[in-house]
Amino acid sequence: MVQNVIISLGHAVIDFYMNMLPSLMPFIMTKYGLTFTQVGLIIAVRAAAGSFTQPLFGLFVDRKGSGRTLILSLIWTSVIMSLIGVAPGYWWLLVITAFGPLACALYHPLGSALLREGSAPESVGTLTSLYIVAGSVGYALAPIVSVAIVSRLGLPGTLFLCIPGLAVAVVLIAMGVLDARLGRETAIPVEAASEKDGAKSIFDRSQWLASSGQVLMLSTTAILRSWAYVGLVNFLPIYYVSRGYSPEYGSYMLSLFLISGSVGTLLGGRLSDQWGRRPVTAGSLVLALFCLASYLHSSGAAEIILLAATGFTLLSSMSVTTVHAQELMVGHTGMAAGLMMGLVYGLGGIGASFSGRIADVYSLHTALLTLVVVLIPAIITVLVVPDPHLDALKSQEASSGV
Repeated sequence: MVQNVIISLGHAVIDFYMNMLPSLMPFIMTKYGLTFTQVGLIIAVRAAAGSFTQPLFGLFVDRKGSGRTLILSLIWTSVIMSLIGVAPGYWWLLVITAFGPLACALYHPLGSALLREGSAPESVGTLTSLYIVAGSVGYALAPIVSVAIVSRLGLPGTLFLCIPGLAVAVVLIAMGVLDARLGRETAIPVEAASEKDGAKSIFDRSQWLASSGQVLMLSTTAILRSWAYVGLVNFLPIYYVSRGYSPEYGSYMLSLFLISGSVGTLLGGRLSDQWGRRPVTAGSLVLALFCLASYLHSSGAAEIILLAATGFTLLSSMSVTTVHAQELMVGHTGMAAGLMMGLVYGLGGIGASFSGRIADVYSLHTALLTLVVVLIPAIITVLVVPDPHLDALKSQEASSGV
């Protein structure tokens, strides 16, 4: 339990750095005179760098996962991302956003795999949601803390933001996380996989490869949900500034969205343990669609309530789809986590960059409306994905009824 708390703490810190950039974008746009298309490119680069490599790092984690990567991830990210405020130009911003998020590609799959290894099957959804909630809390704090510092010290003040990450890295080392390793049940070396069932490698006759179509459909749902999520996270602060609000107010609204999402993630994981993965994912996305559409056509107190409801419902399935993929990709939990917490997020970021182009051509409000549309196919695709956990629940009910 203590190790799970420490791993989750590290997740909170590393995700704090991942969400510094969107809240600082109004300041950066003013300094560099950026267009929405350029902002969209930064979003895509940032998402891709920290996401597309996660399945590969997940493969590494499944074979040689250890706590050492957790420490390296924190140090790397805290140092690189703190340079955002002193970038000499737009192209340097792209370099920072390309290299800084790479550490998340190491941390996310390993942290999730270590957490799953020490969890009972009936509580995997709940504990995974706690892990993701910790990251969401760090995400939610990033706008408030980073904007407060930059408002007082200017953009160079981001250099001071490396301190929390380095401090937590020291704590993790002191607590012995550096020596944490995955057991054989979770980390399956290629050689072991080759010996089992006569397979030559993890890409031959593996159980999850046989269900690749199912994983693809689930990934499609997660990609489209990430498109909506990444678009909102990156454009909400700018949306409020464009309407005459201060950058601080925009950061507060972003934090409200993310904090509400953290609560939704926690509840969604618990409900998925009781009701199944597919029903919770599909139901939450249906509610998110209506909440987001209503938010974009509201004002005043109703707007605030609906933004919170959008965050709550949209992120309710965040941990659920990760656990769902791990149950489909048996024996490769690290790669599954890298896929669902990494690759799909990067592809969603590319989608959000298209929304940036729409904002330039039409309006930012129109771009946000496209995020409502992408949730429709996300709901459809998850409905055709098998749910092993739901099947197990039904079997237990049938057995108890006999």
